[in-house]
Amino acid sequence: MRRFFIIVMTLIALTIFIFGAGKPQYGGTLIIALDSDPNGGFDPRLSTSAAEARVMQLVFGGGLFIREKDMSLRPFVAESYEMPDNKTFVFHLKKGIKFHNGMELTAEDVAYTYNSILDPKLKSPKKSGLSNLEKVEVVDKYTVKFVLKKPDAWFAQWNLTMGIVPKAVAEKDPNFAFNPVGYGPFKFVRYEPGNQVVLEANEDYFEGRPYLDKVVLRIIPDPTTRFAEIKAGTVDLVQNGISDEDLPLLEKDKNLVVVKEPGVIIRYIAFNFKNPYLSNKLVRQAIAYALDVKTIISEVFKGNAQWANSVLAPMIKDYNPAARWYHYDPELSKWLLDLAGYPDPDGDGPKKRFTVTYKCTTDPTSYMMAQIVQQYLADVGIDVKIEQYEWATFYAQAKKGEFDMYSLQWVGIDSPAIYRYIFHSNSVPPNGANRGFYINPEIDKLIEEGEVTMDPDKRKEIYAKLQEIVGDDAPYVHICWFLNHVVMSKKVHGFVLYPAGDFASIAKVWKEK
Repeated sequence: MRRFFIIVMTLIALTIFIFGAGKPQYGGTLIIALDSDPNGGFDPRLSTSAAEARVMQLVFGGGLFIREKDMSLRPFVAESYEMPDNKTFVFHLKKGIKFHNGMELTAEDVAYTYNSILDPKLKSPKKSGLSNLEKVEVVDKYTVKFVLKKPDAWFAQWNLTMGIVPKAVAEKDPNFAFNPVGYGPFKFVRYEPGNQVVLEANEDYFEGRPYLDKVVLRIIPDPTTRFAEIKAGTVDLVQNGISDEDLPLLEKDKNLVVVKEPGVIIRYIAFNFKNPYLSNKLVRQAIAYALDVKTIISEVFKGNAQWANSVLAPMIKDYNPAARWYHYDPELSKWLLDLAGYPDPDGDGPKKRFTVTYKCTTDPTSYMMAQIVQQYLADVGIDVKIEQYEWATFYAQAKKGEFDMYSLQWVGIDSPAIYRYIFHSNSVPPNGANRGFYINPEIDKLIEEGEVTMDPDKRKEIYAKLQEIVGDDAPYVHICWFLNHVVMSKKVHGFVLYPAGDFASIAKVWKEK
């Protein structure tokens, strides 16, 4: 009898573990820690940072499509669509979707959103991604037509998950980015710079009212503070925001749940081609060979990442494992620097070949990586001056291309469509994120060929070649693909880790009272 009782209790415990602590409950506030201030605002047409994207995923939900956990797209604002030819999308919108101000979302709002991005007056950083868009036309109240200049295999994947803005509000409110009106699961209440973003449940959300009454996204840039707050229970959830050395400590906390999964977030070091030293391919390759990336992963990220050779992660079907891997080889690095015309002036003496600056944030991980890069490059004769800034200043300079070197990460990469945004010559600031001013006509050509090639096998060949050229040119040093992690209170249920770190599942999250 005792053995039977133990078996039954074990099965009950497993059921609770797998399926949660019973029936979902309505109500409560979820407190999330953000590691940076979303101070660029929450206009889908303008915002670019990861923190801003997380807020917009709650306020807008998605666009014509929304991205699922498996990286596929499903219709969201769109009910259905058809392609009468390979350059035309016709979308039929769901009826009755209400913006948070009560106005119905219609084809006029969709057309306005995209046409305003094409308008140079807006100065949208997403304009370059729409360079193949000829026009957006309203067919009727619930039908909108996108006409492309040429076929585009990635147009939907890259451009049609963006939130739709209400024309009647956005065209009149110059401060719309900080007073966003969406249609997603949560309404915007207020943004307190440097402190928090407060959202409340959208009772009329077209996919069903969220369980939570409120979501508060607290801005906590310091990882030590994030660790202390999640441990104390004053924060309910932290995604990819706990330092790698602290994560094992939280795994032992009986009040918390820690989940880790492979992701598509790529850490990279960018070079500015306007710098006379870094414009030399041999110098960039030398720097890549000078870095012991496996040690960086071990020391800085505590092993919670995989060594990378591409912006695309292995789970993306067009990833090419044959693109160049820069293994640690300081002697080869020195030889390449000599070959580039920058010999070491005094061997092992104090004089350096040349000096570059490396910009980083005040975040301890960012600064630690800067210091390690500085030491590795000193070992091959390159002097690195570290310049440290608060996040807002750092990011503003990076977006304008005001740097020699910096390190950041891309989130949300689900296809090779990213290459137009980060490496096409049309995407230099302010039109896109080719912040290092990398210009290669062959890369432009391959990006454009990939976009118009509908055969997936032929397209894979194109992107394989593109990744090999990028690997050889080294506009980035690909450092690592991160393992995503989330730390949350055991009272939080329903949260799902997405490869790109999306917050889509919060619409279904509930919290025990």
